[in-house]
Amino acid sequence: MCSSDLLDSLLQESVSRMVKRKAETGASPLSLLPSLASRLASRNTTFFWGQEENTAYLLEMLERTVDKGESNSLLVLGPRGVGKSSLVREVLRRAATSASWQENAVVVQLSGHVQTDDRVALRDITKQLDLENVVGDRVFGSFSEHLSFLLASLNTGDSSTSKPIVFVLEEFDSFCSHKNQTLLYNLFDVAQSRAVPICVVGVSSQIDVTELLEKRVKSRFSHRHLYMWPPSTPSIHLVTALALLTLGTPSAAAWDAEVQRLFSSPPAA
Repeated sequence: MCSSDLLDSLLQESVSRMVKRKAETGASPLSLLPSLASRLASRNTTFFWGQEENTAYLLEMLERTVDKGESNSLLVLGPRGVGKSSLVREVLRRAATSASWQENAVVVQLSGHVQTDDRVALRDITKQLDLENVVGDRVFGSFSEHLSFLLASLNTGDSSTSKPIVFVLEEFDSFCSHKNQTLLYNLFDVAQSRAVPICVVGVSSQIDVTELLEKRVKSRFSHRHLYMWPPSTPSIHLVTALALLTLGTPSAAAWDAEVQRLFSSPPAA
């Protein structure tokens, strides 16, 4: 049985038990469905469990960019569905709670499935940096000149006082297919030169994606990798399911107790 089938079975069993105990608890499990659906099916869920070491590592790297003006680059790699994008969203959410981040940091999020060439990517970078009015009708001789102008527009002094920018590149491997890998070359080049504090975070399910980088691009990448793998044992699946199904709110006390009881029950013969 796969993990999704196991989770579905556990959810059905919990609901069935709650229905039987409705008279005792005074609460209907149906009232909890929006909260459960938000956790189980919404891309905007704030639920994140596990991966403490990877979360701390990435969070520290972003904080160094924002607080100390350091430039970095890193690839988050692992099979599809393992939680790579969720990890990045959780780290950005935690980072956004600090005052320095709220005052200074700028986040640019791109996807290789949406920004299918560097021209489209540059247009969306301009839009996300809110520099469309600054660019106006200017004509640039090259991609590098255009990107340098955008970054300089956010410059308020040296690298320690410039606005730090975090670039998140989902489907990183798709950007590798862009002509001459111009976007990647320029982003990694800026990060390596430390002229402007930027952090480039690539996300890909292709483990050997660095082999797709051109030599000149690879030489400017920091070669930091953060690997994520699926749970290796059934017990980890069960602990994850328990954390996912436990809502932890006063109105869900009866539900949480039933979930705990279900997970502590001996397996059926």
